[in-house]
Amino acid sequence: MIFDGITCLVFPYTVKMIIDRVSGYSNESFLSIIIKSVALLIMVLMVARLRKGFQTKLTKNILVQLKQKILENAMKNNNLTSEYISILTNDMNLYEQDYLNALFD
Repeated sequence: MIFDGITCLVFPYTVKMIIDRVSGYSNESFLSIIIKSVALLIMVLMVARLRKGFQTKLTKNILVQLKQKILENAMKNNNLTSEYISILTNDMNLYEQDYLNALFD
Protein backbone atom coordinates (compact mmCIF):
# COMPACT_ATOMS: atom_id res chain seq x y z
CA MET A 1 0.00 0.00 0.00
CA ILE A 2 2.85 2.36 0.78
CA PHE A 3 4.53 1.68 -2.57
CA ASP A 4 2.05 3.60 -4.66
CA GLY A 5 2.62 6.30 -7.26
CA ILE A 6 3.98 8.98 -4.97
CA THR A 7 6.57 6.61 -3.51
CA CYS A 8 7.75 5.76 -7.00
CA LEU A 9 8.50 9.46 -7.46
CA VAL A 10 10.06 10.16 -4.04
CA PHE A 11 12.63 7.38 -4.05
CA PRO A 12 14.30 8.30 -7.39
CA TYR A 13 14.29 11.98 -6.40
CA THR A 14 16.09 11.16 -3.14
CA VAL A 15 18.64 8.99 -4.94
CA LYS A 16 19.18 11.79 -7.49
CA MET A 17 19.88 14.28 -4.69
CA ILE A 18 22.46 11.94 -3.15
CA ILE A 19 24.15 11.17 -6.49
CA ASP A 20 24.27 14.86 -7.38
CA ARG A 21 25.92 15.63 -4.05
CA VAL A 22 28.47 12.82 -4.34
CA SER A 23 29.36 13.67 -7.94
CA GLY A 24 29.77 17.37 -7.17
CA TYR A 25 26.83 18.72 -9.20
CA SER A 26 25.14 19.99 -6.06
CA ASN A 27 26.46 22.11 -3.21
CA GLU A 28 23.72 20.93 -0.89
CA SER A 29 24.88 19.40 2.39
CA PHE A 30 24.21 15.79 3.32
CA LEU A 31 22.28 16.98 6.37
CA SER A 32 19.95 18.94 4.12
CA ILE A 33 19.49 15.92 1.87
CA ILE A 34 18.72 13.68 4.85
CA ILE A 35 16.22 16.19 6.26
CA LYS A 36 14.45 16.44 2.89
CA SER A 37 14.42 12.65 2.51
CA VAL A 38 12.95 12.12 5.97
CA ALA A 39 10.34 14.84 5.36
CA LEU A 40 9.33 13.20 2.06
CA LEU A 41 9.12 9.80 3.74
CA ILE A 42 6.89 11.18 6.50
CA MET A 43 4.60 12.79 3.93
CA VAL A 44 4.34 9.52 1.99
CA LEU A 45 3.48 7.59 5.16
CA MET A 46 0.84 10.17 6.12
CA VAL A 47 -0.78 9.96 2.69
CA ALA A 48 -0.82 6.16 2.89
CA ARG A 49 -2.42 6.29 6.34
CA LEU A 50 -5.08 8.78 5.21
CA ARG A 51 -5.79 6.66 2.16
CA LYS A 52 -6.29 3.54 4.27
CA GLY A 53 -8.65 5.40 6.62
CA PHE A 54 -10.63 6.77 3.69
CA GLN A 55 -10.85 3.30 2.14
CA THR A 56 -12.15 1.73 5.36
CA LYS A 57 -14.76 4.43 5.92
CA LEU A 58 -15.97 4.41 2.32
CA THR A 59 -16.23 0.61 2.23
CA LYS A 60 -18.23 0.60 5.46
CA ASN A 61 -20.62 3.28 4.18
CA ILE A 62 -21.18 1.45 0.89
CA LEU A 63 -21.96 -1.82 2.66
CA VAL A 64 -24.33 -0.16 5.12
CA GLN A 65 -26.26 1.51 2.29
CA LEU A 66 -26.48 -1.73 0.31
CA LYS A 67 -27.71 -3.68 3.33
CA GLN A 68 -30.32 -1.02 4.08
CA LYS A 69 -31.66 -1.13 0.51
CA ILE A 70 -31.84 -4.93 0.53
CA LEU A 71 -33.61 -4.95 3.89
CA GLU A 72 -36.05 -2.22 2.82
CA ASN A 73 -36.87 -4.18 -0.32
CA ALA A 74 -37.45 -7.34 1.67
CA MET A 75 -39.65 -5.55 4.22
CA LYS A 76 -41.65 -3.77 1.50
CA ASN A 77 -42.42 -7.07 -0.21
CA ASN A 78 -43.05 -8.92 3.08
CA ASN A 79 -40.53 -11.43 1.86
CA LEU A 80 -37.80 -11.65 4.50
CA THR A 81 -36.61 -15.16 3.69
CA SER A 82 -33.38 -17.02 4.20
CA GLU A 83 -32.30 -15.80 0.77
CA TYR A 84 -32.30 -12.17 1.94
CA ILE A 85 -30.56 -13.07 5.18
CA SER A 86 -27.89 -14.88 3.17
CA ILE A 87 -27.45 -11.80 0.98
CA LEU A 88 -27.14 -9.57 4.03
CA THR A 89 -24.40 -11.70 5.56
CA ASN A 90 -22.42 -14.02 3.31
CA ASP A 91 -22.89 -12.30 -0.03
CA MET A 92 -22.05 -8.86 1.37
CA ASN A 93 -18.83 -10.21 2.87
CA LEU A 94 -17.88 -11.70 -0.50
CA TYR A 95 -18.79 -8.44 -2.22
CA GLU A 96 -16.53 -6.53 0.18
CA GLN A 97 -13.59 -8.90 -0.26
CA ASP A 98 -13.84 -9.54 -3.98
CA TYR A 99 -14.92 -6.15 -5.29
CA LEU A 100 -14.59 -3.25 -2.87
CA ASN A 101 -11.17 -4.14 -1.47
CA ALA A 102 -9.87 -4.98 -4.95
CA LEU A 103 -11.12 -1.60 -6.15
CA PHE A 104 -8.67 0.20 -3.86
CA ASP A 105 -5.68 -2.07 -4.42
